[in-house]
Amino acid sequence: MSKKIDLSKLLTKGSAKQRASLLIYHYTILEVLDLYKGNDKKPILTDLEAKAILNSFKDNREIKVYNDYRALHNKVLHLVKIFNWTKACFERDYYKYLYHDEVFKKTENKNTKKFYTIAESILIESYSKAINFYYAFKIFFKENGYTNKYIITAIDLYFKEIQNVYNTYSVRLSNGESLQMQLSDIEPNYNDIKQVLSEDFNLDNSEVLEQYFNNTDEKEPK
Repeated sequence: MSKKIDLSKLLTKGSAKQRASLLIYHYTILEVLDLYKGNDKKPILTDLEAKAILNSFKDNREIKVYNDYRALHNKVLHLVKIFNWTKACFERDYYKYLYHDEVFKKTENKNTKKFYTIAESILIESYSKAINFYYAFKIFFKENGYTNKYIITAIDLYFKEIQNVYNTYSVRLSNGESLQMQLSDIEPNYNDIKQVLSEDFNLDNSEVLEQYFNNTDEKEPK
């Protein structure tokens, strides 16, 4: 176990949710180690420590806290799959844009302007869906007290990859020159995040959304 974790103190003074979150985090790392052999991560707890924490949920209230947090974790894993699909759709649209951009560069087509208008609109919409889902995730984590560092870090890395790897695209102007555009200039949309929170996360509370953006350094949604 990490030296930063005092097991005896956690068992005697830690809340049921703190114990549940640590145990679920431990199980997450074990799954990662089993799935990715040779991973440099190490288990958070020993088997005896994990068993001690599991057995510490004694009364019905504490057992419910543990079961609720485990259910929350399973929901997050389901939402991660949706986010990965959203990210994959954006990547598909991005490469489709680059491919057709190269095709139109080599041809004198009267529909060039129409192509860029439609294709850029699709690309921006696809990108916006991905970043709005990311911000919805961050709000959902904060609202539910979800603290699994491995999952949260993975979500952040997915988002950084979207912004860093797939950031620029070109738009061909009427004079034949190309203008480099940056997707990172597109800000998250307040109403779209609210819709994602309601439809995908079952969190329908505009106050939560307002408080998140008022209390962080994130860009204010449009």
